[in-house]
Amino acid sequence: MDSAHVSREWEKRNREYLTRFAGKKLVVAYSGGKDSTVCVHLLNGVKEKYGFTVEAHLYAFPRHLYNPAYRAAVTGYWESHGVPFGYHEAIEADPEIRDLEDPCLLCQKVRKRALLSLFPKMGAPLPKLVLVSGHSLWDLAGYALEHLINHKLARQKEEDRERSRERYLEISQRFYPYLEMKEGYAVYRPMHFLNQEEIRLLLRESGAPPEDSACQFAVNRPKKFLGKYFEKFGIEFTYDGVMEFARKHIALEAKAAVEAVDKEEFLGRRY
Repeated sequence: MDSAHVSREWEKRNREYLTRFAGKKLVVAYSGGKDSTVCVHLLNGVKEKYGFTVEAHLYAFPRHLYNPAYRAAVTGYWESHGVPFGYHEAIEADPEIRDLEDPCLLCQKVRKRALLSLFPKMGAPLPKLVLVSGHSLWDLAGYALEHLINHKLARQKEEDRERSRERYLEISQRFYPYLEMKEGYAVYRPMHFLNQEEIRLLLRESGAPPEDSACQFAVNRPKKFLGKYFEKFGIEFTYDGVMEFARKHIALEAKAAVEAVDKEEFLGRRY
């Protein structure tokens, strides 16, 4: 397996979406992790061919992940590769998460709030905007198994049910690679067709600076546990196979229903 082959196969699988983006601005929600980094790398490589522009935005929360040296390195790297890069420092009002029982839940809420506040400042009318996330194939497989375990196999406590419903709203819509939302903007997930070995290969090729440090709370996330399992046993997936499983066992919310959700609800709660 070589990076050129992986890139060609990725483009082939994404072509039906890429051809819709002529004249549009693709805005990548960037975390500094390998998935969002490779996402920008791939889109930047085909932007001229398909006639769109790419920019990336990072909201520097949680604070322990990012420092001034990383800000200089990542901003300089992407701007030297022709990608406008918005580095947004966390505001003072954002809470400290280190001593919380569930820091990941609060972190996700803060990042969603930040996305909702940044979205109107993207400099393009909504019909010209495509919001891009780096959710990968392994993420989808992890979501599917997490939901199956929690809802089909485990005996849930009453206090866990509301959180499970919220989680369902999040993960259900992430299985769709492309959404055309009713206000005119689109949501695109180009990493749905890559396994982690392929992503790591492309990451090495990109030469992009890594996050300053790994998140100390990542071990709290089910998809991280499951990812370690997939890695240990060399498991790979196909998007079609994962999607077939999800439709059968998760009862995904209909694509049309997701596309009808208001922007504030979608970006502030579900994305």
